[in-house]
Amino acid sequence: MTSRVVKIARLRNLGVFRDYSWPSDLPTFGRYNLIYGWNGSGKTLLSRVFAGLQRGSPPDCDVLLELSGGNRIRREDFETAREQVAVRVFNRDFI
Repeated sequence: MTSRVVKIARLRNLGVFRDYSWPSDLPTFGRYNLIYGWNGSGKTLLSRVFAGLQRGSPPDCDVLLELSGGNRIRREDFETAREQVAVRVFNRDFI
């Protein structure tokens, strides 16, 4: 059974995300998500983290993703977690 990412619990040392943690008042991700924002706000960086999860290739940063069902994925888990998590990324790297 596949899980889905419900939130980015922690993201550190990745571009504009020096020390990010999910705010308590921010809703969790839904089944489908569109990420948008100003230029330089980190959209491409986020999409590359998720694309790395899709490929099983860990990012070069500290990341902790929370999944549906309460499980968590750390950077070290990306290689084995790709078969357990339903993630598809369509960004400029994909095109």
